[in-house]
Amino acid sequence: FMSDHYDPIPSSVIAEGLDFWNGAGDRGDAAMYLFGASRFVMTSGRRDWALELLPAIEWCAEYCRRRINEDGVIASDSDELEGRFPSGDANLCTSALAYDGYNSAAMIESVFGNPEKAAEYELLAAGLEKAIERHFGAEVGGYHTYRYFEGCEKLRSWICMPLCVGMDARARGTVAALCDDRMMRPDGVLTEEGSLTIWDRSTLYTLRGIFAAGETDKACGLFENFFSRNRVITTNGIKLTSSLYFIFNFRFVHLVKHSRIGYTFRRKNH
Repeated sequence: FMSDHYDPIPSSVIAEGLDFWNGAGDRGDAAMYLFGASRFVMTSGRRDWALELLPAIEWCAEYCRRRINEDGVIASDSDELEGRFPSGDANLCTSALAYDGYNSAAMIESVFGNPEKAAEYELLAAGLEKAIERHFGAEVGGYHTYRYFEGCEKLRSWICMPLCVGMDARARGTVAALCDDRMMRPDGVLTEEGSLTIWDRSTLYTLRGIFAAGETDKACGLFENFFSRNRVITTNGIKLTSSLYFIFNFRFVHLVKHSRIGYTFRRKNH
């Protein structure tokens, strides 16, 4: 599905790869792939996996570049909620994922001796960081945080994403907004202020973001409340615990990302 035409990645590949479903349009899938694949290979430290995935990472980086709109953020038809909740023409989650993906991809390109490509990605990441603050940064619900898309006046769970990718300019207000009674419930974070929907993935990323913002005591309290008391012992416990491992396992990428990427690749390769 990755060709020189740069069409969106399908929403779902089905029937053992023989067909696909694309009912949700472009959910920001290329940004998801760029973010996930880059972090995966850095966490693994496997040069062979990195080389195998690098063409796809570069394809996603170029696709996202082509989707930068006049406001400097990444346009998409929807997000991973596939239209269940409004996301506008460009949403915060997609742009935050692309920002982190560019930073990670730049480090991988540096390891493999591609300084020009690394510099290109670093420049794209820097531009996205400024655009995210300019376009999404807002006062919402009385908090110095982010609007999820242009015109959005309600708090949304995915405002946690800037925290997860190292953007801390609005960290205090964003943590407070996510922990507000309008968003926080005993078994998770509401997808949108005023709704009844709790999306496990955004709840887990919210926890990750609160940890990343340095609010360790608050995050640990929520962790205990969500998982020890209310969720792990329920029918959703196995699914939620598996998701928890997957999402928080990326925490280890910070060691690779900031100090050991080249060493790790070389050590694993030998």
